[in-house]
Amino acid sequence: MRTACTLHRLHLERLENRSLLTTLIDSTVSPPDILGGQAMVLNTTASLGSSSAFTGKVTWGYGLTDPGQSSAWEITGMPLGEFQTRLNFVKRATIDPLLAPGNANFWHAHDFFVNPTIDENSTFESLMMAEDSDATPTSNLSAYWTPSLFNQTSGEYVTPLETSIAYYQVQKPLEPSKIRTMPAGLSMIAGNAMPTERQSAAVVFWNYIGTLTQYDHIPQGDEWQDRPLQAVILFPQFWNGESLTGQNFKDHMAYDRGGDGGPSSHPYLLPELQLQIHYGHIPRNAQLMLSSDVMTQDRPGYAPGWSMHADFIHTPWPEKDAHDNLYDGFERRVNDSLRWPTVADTDGNAARRNPMGLDQPFTPAPLMIDFGLSGETSITEPPISPTPPPVNPPIATADGPDLHLAWPTPEIVMLTGVSVGIYGNVADPNGINELQLALRHESGAYAQPDGTFGTLAWHEGQIVAADGHWRLMFSPMAPGTYDLTVVATNSKGATSVAETSFRVIGETLVAPPSEPSIDNPTSLEDLRCMIPSDPPIINVTVRNRIHWESMRGIGFSVGSLGSLPNQTRLDNALKRVADLGFNTIRTWGSDAYTGRILEAIDRLQLPIQVQVGIYITTDSNAKGLIEQALTVIEPYQQHVLAVSLGNEQLADWNRSDLTVDQVLRQVTYFRERSNLPLTYNFSGETFRTWSSFWNQDGGRLLKTLDYINVHSYAGFFDNRFNPDWTPERQLAVLQADEAFFAEMLEQLEIADKPLVLGETGWQGSGYAPAVTNPTNMRTYYLDVTRYVYGPATRFDGMFYFNFTDESWKGGDDHWGLFKEGSSSSIGASKFHLQKVSEILESTQVSFEVAAATTDTRLLTDSITGFTYVQDRESEPILIRRYDGYWAGEVPLSRGGATLVGAARDEFGRLRVLDVSEWGAFTWILDEYGLFVGEEGPTELSNASREQIFQIDLDGDGAIGSPTQ
Repeated sequence: MRTACTLHRLHLERLENRSLLTTLIDSTVSPPDILGGQAMVLNTTASLGSSSAFTGKVTWGYGLTDPGQSSAWEITGMPLGEFQTRLNFVKRATIDPLLAPGNANFWHAHDFFVNPTIDENSTFESLMMAEDSDATPTSNLSAYWTPSLFNQTSGEYVTPLETSIAYYQVQKPLEPSKIRTMPAGLSMIAGNAMPTERQSAAVVFWNYIGTLTQYDHIPQGDEWQDRPLQAVILFPQFWNGESLTGQNFKDHMAYDRGGDGGPSSHPYLLPELQLQIHYGHIPRNAQLMLSSDVMTQDRPGYAPGWSMHADFIHTPWPEKDAHDNLYDGFERRVNDSLRWPTVADTDGNAARRNPMGLDQPFTPAPLMIDFGLSGETSITEPPISPTPPPVNPPIATADGPDLHLAWPTPEIVMLTGVSVGIYGNVADPNGINELQLALRHESGAYAQPDGTFGTLAWHEGQIVAADGHWRLMFSPMAPGTYDLTVVATNSKGATSVAETSFRVIGETLVAPPSEPSIDNPTSLEDLRCMIPSDPPIINVTVRNRIHWESMRGIGFSVGSLGSLPNQTRLDNALKRVADLGFNTIRTWGSDAYTGRILEAIDRLQLPIQVQVGIYITTDSNAKGLIEQALTVIEPYQQHVLAVSLGNEQLADWNRSDLTVDQVLRQVTYFRERSNLPLTYNFSGETFRTWSSFWNQDGGRLLKTLDYINVHSYAGFFDNRFNPDWTPERQLAVLQADEAFFAEMLEQLEIADKPLVLGETGWQGSGYAPAVTNPTNMRTYYLDVTRYVYGPATRFDGMFYFNFTDESWKGGDDHWGLFKEGSSSSIGASKFHLQKVSEILESTQVSFEVAAATTDTRLLTDSITGFTYVQDRESEPILIRRYDGYWAGEVPLSRGGATLVGAARDEFGRLRVLDVSEWGAFTWILDEYGLFVGEEGPTELSNASREQIFQIDLDGDGAIGSPTQ
């Protein structure tokens, strides 16, 4: 926890405990302290510590490039400097810590983002006391809030999505090298809560993501579109250098005047803050308004949404380097992404390659800011590494396996701290006993599996697909050149070797030793001598993600809560499960009927494993239920996949009083009695940022489980009466949930833990006929099966809900692929059912070639409409994009925009060409198909695009310029 002592050591500004209102910078605080480690020289009549207003004649031109000055734009060739933070929604409340400190009943409701400790009494100091925030990065402790959006039709608020973003930017013609970091405690308001006329789009506007039309009100009625709605708020970027708050949280800041720069009254250029609040798809019949609209809806010119505004309190972003040194992550990003402009992601690392081939000038080691001194920044230079000795070329033995190393190649440049997949293929995966990789840094030290450096250590590669595709996830800890050696050993003990090298840039997270160990091999021959002759056998279990690649699961409750116990009925149902290609089932309880399921699987010799549930609803009976379950499954443990200690009991909506600590004690009790793997089935709501699960430090439970089951019905319960709800929309929500769950695992540092979709489904009847019908049910079942077991998913497996209906559920029945049936047999299927393998085979042959003008093809899936890129004979890679334009898998055409080509550029990067009425945009993708940047119509010549994609874009009959 950050303590008050820590805050004083940081020399952060002491603000009045109750209010930030009209606070001025204390005259006893020196300029370096105010600017968070950067001194500021004032050249106006105003001075720090003075509360007087600027009285001279206002002139313009501040923040522009000085005559004769070399501009950072020219040096870097970049059109934009930017980094971002995710705006995770944390609460809704009728408070305003700036305008009404201490008041729990403010005029209207606000939606608060990022800092979870925010309340009516919040101050800068209290915000800094938060352990971590709900943002990405978690070091961002700042507070952001906007008026709440209310749907008058449904009578409910519209909660902002987790995809909402805050961008910190510098744009032309402002000069990046002149930008200052935001002073700690800076507070400001953008927009007007009580307007007398429509606000300028230069301050706030509404629009649909993926379109260019900007509205000064919420688009409704004829303006409605079936696209995600967002509100955009732009804050001023010029500061007067005198006050953190001004007299009204506005007058200490100023916007630039077009291309004229900033005013002399506010001469200091700060990062421009832009909030994009995402509300998702809004129903056509929704009547929306802001909570602040009620104060001015009787004024002339009123339109719903015209009072959009936003409040903001800036804090430093405390981060630590590998040596536990504290530094301001916000200032680091201002240095590395704005003063030297580049487009960076939430971690501050470049997400778009520099067009001039320049490397982002990362500080060699994290900034070492000694806040106990004068605020000066000391930078530690990395040790000079000796030149590595040459490595001999690989020589494969004649009888060694056919080994191919596809990525990386020597032209690849990686970033420190970013996990990437090293991958390739082997021709006979079943004949491979071991796949090992060694990564030698230019210092002579070897990257260790635990992220450190030392003597030779082998990383274990994993074969992840039946065609022999293998990979190793690797996160480089230090910049420099790496030599990679891959060794494949077959069942006869023969080896094949493949080699390459690659380069890493970025800050040093873990420093390699300056002297190589004498035990380290200096040539390939030395390396071969150190290959273990008897490699260990890896026991792949449910704890390994690779285990799940062949698992096909379904929920199984044909006993219908004990009302249908017939054994013949049970036997035939299990045979149908196996016939359809399911090889795993889950139960919710563990009574005698569970024992009969296991006995039947054993007796009928069915290839089915069972995730056995223990339905624990209260801690008082937990031990007894665990003992009962172990007794039931003991004779048939070979058929037990794992045991789940509960089902959705930790969700806030569940009436159970179980706590995380109690479930952790149940885990301990179980592990003292059995070695079977353990999991828990969580409701997806349990993982939302507002859930009490996190107040109980629920991450402890997730880390102790062998794999995680999470349920997502992806908006279905809220839309069973919505005629516009479709399986495609539900799958899109599921994918957004999946991304949220994956990010959660990343933040908990358990990204490699298997994540199983424990429940999802679609009711075949019972609600609006246009929604709950067998046709929609079939579509969703096929789509989710193809997605979860396809190449683009993070889910490692699924238990589709459910195999049969259960009449005891009443109005919540009709989830089954089969009707419940009679006491002697299950009922008929609700639609024609294929084997899971047949469903997936139809997915694998659904690709159509959209463009093949280079060695990299552009493919489209005829079933989903999503677009893929494919290098030669490699696996197709799904194209995905998550930003203000698009969120999710990218279809070939989006309105007036169409992808028309794919290629590798001269740097080896994946590129796709998107053409629309607004021009040609050249997207940059990472090796997983994720959009990381683009070059717009004016950033790349038409001839260059034609050369990259080998497409005649201008119709002149030539590729490139006519002279080429």
